[in-house]
Amino acid sequence: MLEASHITVQIGQATLLSDVSVSLKPGEVVAVVGPNGAGKSTLLNVLSGDQKITQGEVRLEDKLLTDYSRQMLAKKRAVLPQQSSLAFPFSVLDVVLMGRSPHLDGGAETEKDYRIVHKALAATEVEHLAGRIYTTLSGGERQRVQLARVLTQIWDCSDPGYLLLDEPVSALDLAHQHSMLKLVRKFAEDGAGVLVVLHDLNLALQYCDDVWVLKAGRLTADGKVDKILTAQLIENVFDVSVAFVSPDELSGRRVVISL
Repeated sequence: MLEASHITVQIGQATLLSDVSVSLKPGEVVAVVGPNGAGKSTLLNVLSGDQKITQGEVRLEDKLLTDYSRQMLAKKRAVLPQQSSLAFPFSVLDVVLMGRSPHLDGGAETEKDYRIVHKALAATEVEHLAGRIYTTLSGGERQRVQLARVLTQIWDCSDPGYLLLDEPVSALDLAHQHSMLKLVRKFAEDGAGVLVVLHDLNLALQYCDDVWVLKAGRLTADGKVDKILTAQLIENVFDVSVAFVSPDELSGRRVVISL
Protein backbone atom coordinates (compact mmCIF):
# COMPACT_ATOMS: atom_id res chain seq x y z
CA MET A 1 0.00 0.00 0.00
CA LEU A 2 1.12 3.57 -0.73
CA GLU A 3 0.02 5.71 2.17
CA ALA A 4 0.31 9.41 3.04
CA SER A 5 -0.42 10.50 6.61
CA HIS A 6 -1.21 14.08 7.70
CA ILE A 7 0.63 15.67 4.77
CA THR A 8 1.16 19.42 4.78
CA VAL A 9 3.14 21.19 2.06
CA GLN A 10 4.05 24.84 2.47
CA ILE A 11 6.13 26.86 0.03
CA GLY A 12 6.79 30.35 1.29
CA GLN A 13 3.50 31.78 2.50
CA ALA A 14 1.43 29.37 0.39
CA THR A 15 -0.06 26.19 1.83
CA LEU A 16 -0.46 23.75 -1.07
CA LEU A 17 -1.70 20.82 1.03
CA SER A 18 -3.07 20.85 4.56
CA ASP A 19 -3.27 17.71 6.75
CA VAL A 20 -4.09 15.29 3.92
CA SER A 21 -4.23 11.55 4.66
CA VAL A 22 -4.88 9.06 1.83
CA SER A 23 -3.95 5.51 0.82
CA LEU A 24 -3.65 3.74 -2.52
CA LYS A 25 -4.04 -0.03 -2.48
CA PRO A 26 -2.87 -2.57 -5.06
CA GLY A 27 -5.61 -3.57 -7.46
CA GLU A 28 -7.55 -0.31 -7.41
CA VAL A 29 -7.82 2.78 -9.59
CA VAL A 30 -8.24 6.04 -7.68
CA ALA A 31 -9.16 9.35 -9.29
CA VAL A 32 -7.96 12.66 -7.87
CA VAL A 33 -10.35 15.47 -8.77
CA GLY A 34 -10.79 19.10 -7.82
CA PRO A 35 -10.70 22.61 -9.27
CA ASN A 36 -7.55 24.23 -10.61
CA GLY A 37 -5.09 24.92 -7.83
CA ALA A 38 -6.65 22.39 -5.45
CA GLY A 39 -3.36 20.56 -4.87
CA LYS A 40 -3.89 17.51 -7.10
CA SER A 41 -0.47 17.54 -8.77
CA THR A 42 1.22 18.42 -5.49
CA LEU A 43 -0.34 15.39 -3.83
CA LEU A 44 0.74 13.14 -6.69
CA ASN A 45 4.27 14.51 -6.41
CA VAL A 46 4.26 13.89 -2.67
CA LEU A 47 3.24 10.27 -3.21
CA SER A 48 5.92 9.83 -5.87
CA GLY A 49 8.64 11.22 -3.59
CA ASP A 50 9.31 14.20 -5.85
CA GLN A 51 7.81 16.86 -3.55
CA LYS A 52 9.33 17.78 -0.21
CA ILE A 53 6.76 17.81 2.60
CA THR A 54 6.52 20.20 5.53
CA GLN A 55 4.73 17.79 7.86
CA GLY A 56 3.59 14.18 7.75
CA GLU A 57 5.02 11.03 6.19
CA VAL A 58 4.61 8.80 3.16
CA ARG A 59 5.04 5.02 3.35
CA LEU A 60 5.32 2.46 0.58
CA GLU A 61 4.69 -1.11 1.75
CA ASP A 62 5.15 0.00 5.39
CA LYS A 63 8.53 1.60 4.67
CA LEU A 64 9.15 5.34 4.64
CA LEU A 65 9.45 6.63 1.10
CA THR A 66 12.61 8.50 2.11
CA ASP A 67 14.27 5.18 3.06
CA TYR A 68 14.15 3.93 -0.54
CA SER A 69 17.01 4.57 -2.92
CA ARG A 70 16.02 6.40 -6.09
CA GLN A 71 16.66 3.28 -8.14
CA MET A 72 14.58 1.01 -5.89
CA LEU A 73 11.76 3.54 -5.82
CA ALA A 74 11.82 3.76 -9.61
CA LYS A 75 11.39 -0.01 -9.80
CA LYS A 76 8.24 0.10 -7.66
CA ARG A 77 6.41 3.19 -8.85
CA ALA A 78 6.22 4.99 -12.18
CA VAL A 79 5.13 8.59 -12.66
CA LEU A 80 3.59 10.27 -15.70
CA PRO A 81 3.74 14.06 -15.20
CA GLN A 82 1.46 16.57 -16.92
CA GLN A 83 4.23 17.50 -19.33
CA SER A 84 7.32 15.56 -20.34
CA SER A 85 9.79 17.86 -22.06
CA LEU A 86 12.29 16.19 -24.37
CA ALA A 87 14.10 18.29 -26.96
CA PHE A 88 16.66 15.76 -28.22
CA PRO A 89 15.96 13.78 -31.42
CA PHE A 90 15.49 10.37 -29.81
CA SER A 91 13.44 7.73 -31.55
CA VAL A 92 10.18 6.63 -29.96
CA LEU A 93 11.76 3.23 -29.26
CA ASP A 94 14.63 4.88 -27.37
CA VAL A 95 12.26 7.07 -25.34
CA VAL A 96 10.23 4.08 -24.19
CA LEU A 97 13.40 2.11 -23.52
CA MET A 98 14.37 4.80 -20.98
CA GLY A 99 11.68 3.37 -18.73
CA ARG A 100 13.79 0.24 -18.29
CA SER A 101 16.79 2.22 -16.96
CA PRO A 102 16.15 1.41 -13.25
CA HIS A 103 16.37 -2.32 -14.07
CA LEU A 104 19.68 -2.25 -15.95
CA ASP A 105 22.00 -1.90 -12.92
CA GLY A 106 24.63 -0.23 -15.08
CA GLY A 107 24.50 -2.86 -17.82
CA ALA A 108 23.15 -2.90 -21.35
CA GLU A 109 19.56 -3.57 -22.31
CA THR A 110 18.66 -7.24 -22.64
CA GLU A 111 16.31 -9.11 -24.94
CA LYS A 112 13.80 -9.09 -22.08
CA ASP A 113 13.91 -5.28 -21.90
CA TYR A 114 13.19 -4.99 -25.63
CA ARG A 115 10.31 -7.48 -25.34
CA ILE A 116 8.73 -5.39 -22.58
CA VAL A 117 9.22 -2.19 -24.60
CA HIS A 118 7.48 -3.65 -27.64
CA LYS A 119 4.62 -4.93 -25.47
CA ALA A 120 4.19 -1.44 -24.00
CA LEU A 121 4.31 0.17 -27.45
CA ALA A 122 1.61 -2.22 -28.65
CA ALA A 123 -0.53 -1.70 -25.54
CA THR A 124 -0.51 2.08 -26.00
CA GLU A 125 -1.10 1.76 -29.75
CA VAL A 126 2.13 3.46 -30.83
CA GLU A 127 4.16 0.47 -32.04
CA HIS A 128 3.90 1.80 -35.60
CA LEU A 129 5.72 4.94 -34.41
CA ALA A 130 8.73 3.10 -32.94
CA GLY A 131 11.14 4.44 -35.57
CA ARG A 132 9.82 8.01 -35.58
CA ILE A 133 11.70 10.89 -33.96
CA TYR A 134 9.86 11.77 -30.76
CA THR A 135 9.91 15.53 -31.35
CA THR A 136 8.01 15.12 -34.65
CA LEU A 137 4.97 13.56 -32.94
CA SER A 138 1.69 15.24 -32.10
CA GLY A 139 0.81 16.02 -28.49
CA GLY A 140 -1.48 13.02 -28.20
CA GLU A 141 1.11 10.68 -29.72
CA ARG A 142 3.74 11.96 -27.31
CA GLN A 143 1.40 11.35 -24.38
CA ARG A 144 0.85 7.74 -25.42
CA VAL A 145 4.60 7.22 -25.89
CA GLN A 146 5.25 8.60 -22.41
CA LEU A 147 2.63 6.26 -20.96
CA ALA A 148 4.40 3.36 -22.68
CA ARG A 149 7.66 4.52 -21.07
CA VAL A 150 6.26 4.53 -17.53
CA LEU A 151 4.50 1.21 -18.05
CA THR A 152 7.83 -0.45 -18.83
CA GLN A 153 9.11 0.60 -15.40
CA ILE A 154 6.70 -1.67 -13.54
CA TRP A 155 5.76 -4.12 -16.30
CA ASP A 156 7.48 -7.06 -14.60
CA CYS A 157 7.35 -5.80 -11.00
CA SER A 158 7.34 -8.85 -8.69
CA ASP A 159 5.80 -6.83 -5.84
CA PRO A 160 2.76 -4.59 -6.30
CA GLY A 161 3.70 -1.74 -8.61
CA TYR A 162 2.15 1.72 -8.60
CA LEU A 163 1.24 4.03 -11.48
CA LEU A 164 0.87 7.74 -10.70
CA LEU A 165 -0.62 9.55 -13.70
CA ASP A 166 -1.14 13.32 -13.83
CA GLU A 167 -3.86 14.25 -16.36
CA PRO A 168 -2.89 11.39 -18.69
CA VAL A 169 -5.76 11.99 -21.14
CA SER A 170 -5.48 15.78 -21.49
CA ALA A 171 -4.08 15.67 -25.06
CA LEU A 172 -5.93 12.60 -26.28
CA ASP A 173 -8.89 12.26 -28.62
CA LEU A 174 -12.04 10.53 -27.39
CA ALA A 175 -11.08 7.05 -28.56
CA HIS A 176 -7.60 7.18 -27.03
CA GLN A 177 -8.90 8.59 -23.74
CA HIS A 178 -10.94 5.44 -23.31
CA SER A 179 -8.27 3.05 -24.58
CA MET A 180 -5.71 4.55 -22.19
CA LEU A 181 -7.99 4.28 -19.18
CA LYS A 182 -8.99 0.73 -20.12
CA LEU A 183 -5.28 -0.08 -20.23
CA VAL A 184 -4.53 1.30 -16.77
CA ARG A 185 -7.70 -0.42 -15.52
CA LYS A 186 -6.18 -3.69 -16.78
CA PHE A 187 -2.94 -2.95 -14.90
CA ALA A 188 -4.98 -2.53 -11.71
CA GLU A 189 -6.78 -5.81 -12.34
CA ASP A 190 -3.34 -7.43 -12.63
CA GLY A 191 -2.41 -6.07 -9.18
CA ALA A 192 -1.04 -2.56 -9.64
CA GLY A 193 -2.24 0.45 -7.68
CA VAL A 194 -3.21 3.28 -10.05
CA LEU A 195 -3.66 6.95 -9.16
CA VAL A 196 -4.95 9.20 -11.92
CA VAL A 197 -5.57 12.95 -11.83
CA LEU A 198 -8.65 13.70 -13.92
CA HIS A 199 -10.79 16.69 -14.82
CA ASP A 200 -13.54 14.71 -16.54
CA LEU A 201 -15.83 13.43 -13.79
CA ASN A 202 -17.59 11.07 -16.19
CA LEU A 203 -14.28 9.30 -16.88
CA ALA A 204 -13.76 9.01 -13.12
CA LEU A 205 -17.23 7.50 -12.75
CA GLN A 206 -16.63 5.03 -15.56
CA TYR A 207 -13.11 3.79 -14.83
CA CYS A 208 -12.22 4.44 -11.19
CA ASP A 209 -13.01 2.58 -7.99
CA ASP A 210 -12.45 5.40 -5.51
CA VAL A 211 -12.06 9.16 -5.67
CA TRP A 212 -10.17 11.75 -3.65
CA VAL A 213 -11.73 15.20 -3.85
CA LEU A 214 -9.44 18.15 -3.15
CA LYS A 215 -10.31 21.80 -2.68
CA ALA A 216 -7.89 24.55 -1.61
CA GLY A 217 -5.31 21.99 -0.49
CA ARG A 218 -7.66 20.01 1.73
CA LEU A 219 -9.20 16.59 1.27
CA THR A 220 -12.91 17.37 1.04
CA ALA A 221 -14.13 13.80 0.53
CA ASP A 222 -12.86 10.33 -0.36
CA GLY A 223 -14.43 6.94 -0.93
CA LYS A 224 -16.26 4.96 -3.59
CA VAL A 225 -16.59 7.13 -6.67
CA ASP A 226 -20.30 6.50 -7.25
CA LYS A 227 -21.10 7.37 -3.63
CA ILE A 228 -18.86 10.44 -3.29
CA LEU A 229 -19.58 12.27 -6.55
CA THR A 230 -23.02 13.64 -5.77
CA ALA A 231 -24.58 16.71 -7.35
CA GLN A 232 -24.30 18.57 -4.04
CA LEU A 233 -20.61 17.80 -3.58
CA ILE A 234 -19.79 18.76 -7.16
CA GLU A 235 -21.61 22.06 -6.76
CA ASN A 236 -19.82 22.78 -3.46
CA VAL A 237 -16.37 21.91 -4.78
CA PHE A 238 -16.51 23.13 -8.38
CA ASP A 239 -19.08 25.93 -7.97
CA VAL A 240 -21.20 24.63 -10.84
CA SER A 241 -24.70 23.18 -10.85
CA VAL A 242 -24.99 19.67 -12.24
CA ALA A 243 -27.48 16.87 -12.63
CA PHE A 244 -27.14 13.15 -13.21
CA VAL A 245 -28.72 11.37 -16.13
CA SER A 246 -30.17 8.00 -15.16
CA PRO A 247 -28.11 4.91 -16.05
CA ASP A 248 -28.44 3.84 -19.66
CA GLU A 249 -29.29 0.29 -20.65
CA LEU A 250 -25.87 -0.51 -22.10
CA SER A 251 -23.45 0.67 -19.41
CA GLY A 252 -25.61 1.06 -16.31
CA ARG A 253 -23.63 4.22 -15.44
CA ARG A 254 -24.81 7.57 -14.27
CA VAL A 255 -23.63 10.48 -16.39
CA VAL A 256 -23.08 13.94 -14.92
CA ILE A 257 -24.03 17.04 -16.95
CA SER A 258 -23.70 20.73 -16.12
CA LEU A 259 -26.80 22.88 -15.92
